[in-house]
Amino acid sequence: MSHLGRPTAQEPEFSLRHIVSTLETILGVQVLFSSDCIGEEAQATADNLEPGQVLLLENLRYHSEETKGDLGFAEALSKLGDFYINDAFGTAHRAHASTTIIAQFFPESKCFGSLLAQEIDRPFVPCPIVLLKFAKEASSNFIVCFIYEWFVSENLIH
Repeated sequence: MSHLGRPTAQEPEFSLRHIVSTLETILGVQVLFSSDCIGEEAQATADNLEPGQVLLLENLRYHSEETKGDLGFAEALSKLGDFYINDAFGTAHRAHASTTIIAQFFPESKCFGSLLAQEIDRPFVPCPIVLLKFAKEASSNFIVCFIYEWFVSENLIH
């Protein structure tokens, strides 16, 4: 399951159907596609998966319940799998149905994936926060650039 963009309706350009063949090439297995991420079609396809097959669900954000962190939506998503693996570092902190809410339905069978593990395992580097206010924009650009270069030279940011 995944999301793409911030659709306001079922806009075709945000469909995940477009990536099925690319996923098949990358994974080297057949990828089935469900035109919805919940409901009868998604459940039936998930229930009938053969070993080695992959199911890609349609864009989660076609449902407003996703970003609202709807419990019922999360529960419906949870019924499609046996394990929950969160590998989405960029959205892991959001209280969306498919990230933090769904995890409660997998009390003994949840974990994070390798991409998220890489982010968590990075050594913590304190990052100073600088707030600047200038009357002239040109001055602020120079100072911000200078501070950035200093952070880089001190290996505080990369």
